[in-house]
Amino acid sequence: MNRWIKTLTAATAALATAVVSAPAGLAQPAADSGSAVVRHVAAPGRIVNLRVGEHTHFDRVVVDVRGGVPGYTLRYVHRLRYDGSGERVPLHGRRFLALSLTPATAHRADGTSVYRGPQLQQYSMPVLRGVAFTGDF
Repeated sequence: MNRWIKTLTAATAALATAVVSAPAGLAQPAADSGSAVVRHVAAPGRIVNLRVGEHTHFDRVVVDVRGGVPGYTLRYVHRLRYDGSGERVPLHGRRFLALSLTPATAHRADGTSVYRGPQLQQYSMPVLRGVAFTGDF
């Protein structure tokens, strides 16, 4: 297994079925048509952390992946739900970006978690309002 940590950076995105909340006036998707940005790859990776940063002209979310860099699906959604339970994710906002990384996991073969980032965190940056780790299925 590759011991180096590779970093996936996105302007306003988040994690393995994780989500980002931005103010509705700043998030400008074409529509909630279910359209998505998709990138497919075959290399699996392990999601180990998520970091955010506020900069002069943008907010940043970084997902740290150990091993292969996974593919992703990124789309705007009206509601965020936790995988498995289907319960609503309690982030502020009316529009959200949902990022799914695949193939990727956030656990070892024995089920122990390798993810050390935030599970649910609110922010008051200009665009980024919060992130949530919503599942590892």
